[in-house]
Amino acid sequence: MAGRDWLDAVLGRGPEWKVTRVEPTLKPKEIRVELHRTGGSPLRCPHCGEACPGYDTRGREWRNLDAWGYRTFLACNVPQVRCPEHGVVTIRVPGAEGSSRYTHLGDAVEKVRRALDPPGRTPCGVSH
Repeated sequence: MAGRDWLDAVLGRGPEWKVTRVEPTLKPKEIRVELHRTGGSPLRCPHCGEACPGYDTRGREWRNLDAWGYRTFLACNVPQVRCPEHGVVTIRVPGAEGSSRYTHLGDAVEKVRRALDPPGRTPCGVSH
């Protein structure tokens, strides 16, 4: 299994989502992984599950688990659909929920980090 195919499998987004680019950001020890929906099954309304015509895309970015010691962000243009019942809505992305800035795994790690850090202290333990 080569580069992007391996990363597709590790991210577990399913066959309709493919890694198109992995690049460092301008910040040290940070990478951005770009995803693209390749198609396959019809686009569906996230509220009622009905197949709907595509409308547009909406740029989204999520914090994921760190990879190889790098802060990792997933980014993609998420398709929007025009549902007869719910109007224009953004489809669901596997591993991401609603308007959260974190993937499911990233969210879990962030909640644990916040629970372990006492109020008024930074993650490294220095008081504000």
